[in-house]
Amino acid sequence: VAKYASRELYNDKNARREKYEKLGWELDDSVINKEL
Repeated sequence: VAKYASRELYNDKNARREKYEKLGWELDDSVINKEL
């Protein structure tokens, strides 16, 4: 379960980062993935 949840968080951050970049917003820890 933890492995699945970690992957979901990783994918969610990637999706939100793309939106931040499109809007020109500064990236923060909520959208920056650390290495798995």
